[in-house]
Amino acid sequence: FMGFGKLAIVGLALVSVGLFLAYPAESCQRINHRSEQNLSIVVYSTSWCGHCRKLIAYLDDLNLNYQVCDVEKTTKGKNAFRKLKADGVPVTLIVADRIDGFDKKSLLKSIKSQEPELLQ
Repeated sequence: FMGFGKLAIVGLALVSVGLFLAYPAESCQRINHRSEQNLSIVVYSTSWCGHCRKLIAYLDDLNLNYQVCDVEKTTKGKNAFRKLKADGVPVTLIVADRIDGFDKKSLLKSIKSQEPELLQ
């Protein structure tokens, strides 16, 4: 009977560790391409999302600084995504503008309206 109690504690500890590994408290990844950029761009994404990868590649092509928050792997990403009440990823916040999905036209419009010299 005593052995079962120790086994249960070990099992509970392993489940706790497994939950911690599945939901690490890491923060979002910051990508910096230029030294001078005041514009804040945050992308909420997942690792398996094809549109997310295309959006991130597009921001890289534009040489923009941005932050990527994985909504499944980071605490910050999960919490922010929940508050946004989004239906899917990617969701991009450019200062106060919210863009759902990968929409080049909306991205460029938002960037041009807030910091047009970034696209020159």
